[in-house]
Amino acid sequence: MLIADKEKFTPIIYISESTKVVPKRFLATLLNELLIFISRDLNSPLIALECTTTVLEKISTVYGTKTKEMADVYNSLGGILYDLKRYKEALGYLEKSFDIKKELGLTQTESAALSYNNMGYAYRKIGDKKKAFELYRKAAELRKSLFGENSLPYADSCFAIGSLFMDSSKNDSAEKLLRKSLKLYITHRGEVSNRTADCYGNLGILYSSIQDYKSAIEFHTKALTIRKKMYGELHLDVAGGYRNIGNTYSRSGDYSKALEMLFKAVEIQIAIQGENAISLISTYNNLGATYDSMQDYLNAIDYYQKALVICEANFGENSYTTAECLNNLAVTYLSMNDNQKALDCLQKVLSCWQKQYHPTHKRIGLCCINIGCALYKLGRKAESHDSFQKAYDILKSLGEDDENVLLCRKYLGYF
Repeated sequence: MLIADKEKFTPIIYISESTKVVPKRFLATLLNELLIFISRDLNSPLIALECTTTVLEKISTVYGTKTKEMADVYNSLGGILYDLKRYKEALGYLEKSFDIKKELGLTQTESAALSYNNMGYAYRKIGDKKKAFELYRKAAELRKSLFGENSLPYADSCFAIGSLFMDSSKNDSAEKLLRKSLKLYITHRGEVSNRTADCYGNLGILYSSIQDYKSAIEFHTKALTIRKKMYGELHLDVAGGYRNIGNTYSRSGDYSKALEMLFKAVEIQIAIQGENAISLISTYNNLGATYDSMQDYLNAIDYYQKALVICEANFGENSYTTAECLNNLAVTYLSMNDNQKALDCLQKVLSCWQKQYHPTHKRIGLCCINIGCALYKLGRKAESHDSFQKAYDILKSLGEDDENVLLCRKYLGYF
């Protein structure tokens, strides 16, 4: 039964009752796993978040506040906030978790390595890649000393650092680490495992980013095949596999194939969770992007607005996810020369992202470029120049040959 149906399933009551019947030695593990199950397996992070207050109270009462059990709950809470893309809040709870572990003398354990890894992920998503790498490296070094270079935990660190290198376009280093982690995952977990599928998926994204779409589709197809073997057709991870393949076809210009894959994903997501499922947000945005690339702007707007409606209903108007939808709408409005609508959306996006991201995050720079374009088309030249200059100052760390840096310089040359 889906937890998204609150009237039929009340996890808070289940959590409250569990303390009466579950032995103390099992209770913390059960409650932590339940939170992650609700958030990820059932794709209901908001409901999981509602449960955390009750879980924290139970753990505090049964185990105390400065215990490993409490540290584990803070770690789970950080994971739920990840799923909601509230990365700065997630980081706060992950740091609380690690502080408890330090007080308990657990800094040379896999639990500490996991904390380093999770905090690194939060910094990565915020856009502070230097801090992310520092924490990922600490996790890798600790795991290497504890388990060796051929261990599963070390493979997780290789995967994390490889994914970070992907973000920084360090493609050769990223591929080397992802292939190393893939080899270790197959050794330890076999070909049919979530970790192996994740690795194939990231290799697919990597090859797509360098426009080797044939290889990208091969890797994404391998990941999808694994998910189907594990779960069958009707599973959200399978829908995600179709979505990844669809996005790759879209990038390659094969729009009919892209739409076919993306609509398969939609069909699965609606069948599992209904027409207002959070999982539909990404797929509707992908459909919008595909139609935008086809210059079918009305369909693009339609799907972006569908995504926006679900976002606002689930996360509110000021969330990171809602800002992503508004940004997508703004780009299409720019293409349609509906510049005031584009500017209105982009100003909301910038306000949100400045709160969520590191000041030099690429997304803030790209948003400033788009704001500059909207202002220029509206005849507000001085403001437009300032926005392009701000974008350049943020993005120049990517290198003078980066396409977006070159674009900033081109636009600044208009003044």
